[in-house]
Amino acid sequence: MAEVLLETRGLSKHYRSTAANDGISIKIERGEIVGFIGQNGSGKTTLIRLLTGLAKPTSGTFSLSDSEGRTRIGAVVEAPGLFKWMTGSENLRFQALMCGRENAGIKEILAQVGLDPDDRKKVRNYSLGMRQRLAIAVALISDPDFLILDEPTNGLDPQGIVDLRVFLRKLAAERGVTLLISSHILSELSQLATRFLIIDRGRIVESLTREELQAKETRHISFACAADPSAALERLAAAGCIAGHTYENGLYVLRGPSDYPKILRELSELPVTWLGAGEETLESYFVKLVGGAE
Repeated sequence: MAEVLLETRGLSKHYRSTAANDGISIKIERGEIVGFIGQNGSGKTTLIRLLTGLAKPTSGTFSLSDSEGRTRIGAVVEAPGLFKWMTGSENLRFQALMCGRENAGIKEILAQVGLDPDDRKKVRNYSLGMRQRLAIAVALISDPDFLILDEPTNGLDPQGIVDLRVFLRKLAAERGVTLLISSHILSELSQLATRFLIIDRGRIVESLTREELQAKETRHISFACAADPSAALERLAAAGCIAGHTYENGLYVLRGPSDYPKILRELSELPVTWLGAGEETLESYFVKLVGGAE
């Protein structure tokens, strides 16, 4: 049976008459990489602040513990708290002293996040991407079981994003670290997360695994037509060329197309005024679900 590290029960946070979080009940299991998705103002940051102790809930409870009744937590939330007059190594050495891990492998951790352990540059002279890497390194000093990252790819170049993705996967797979990652870069999150939590207006509106998302990620052909295409669509469905169709915003949408030549031959017989093709992704699914855009 999977081990639950985090469980929230009706967790709510109200600011006067506004419910930033409204009765959130979720479970996160050891080793999961959970992508946390929501528009600005949806309640993502509030929930992260509750879980990290930066805010107190108005009602509800949560527990963060393993089978032994304890869980070490690391987090990179909002602006990382770094000492700008210190080097990266000095920052980590100070943090290690503060959490009683003087013997933590500082050089190894810096190398893991892509920073030079021997670099004598002060943090005030770091790029945004370097500061983000160092913040993640600081969060790893305590050897956390549960790691919360808020926009971890902020400031990273494309290669840095790929390197971070590989590193986080290794943390989960090899060390059993559980991750909750909030990000607006949904194309990247869809490659990394094993499960997705979607929040809207303070409530969790969807929880689905990567496999469940992939089942929803279907290719489609959309077209506008000056005549009723029902007969052609029936022939395509009977031949197994499409999984079905819908009519959305003035367009006929063919789901799961499999025989493109036959579909195009059928459409060529119709007075088609517009034709397009695409694939539903995490981003398009999110926009469709919450009725907005990231």
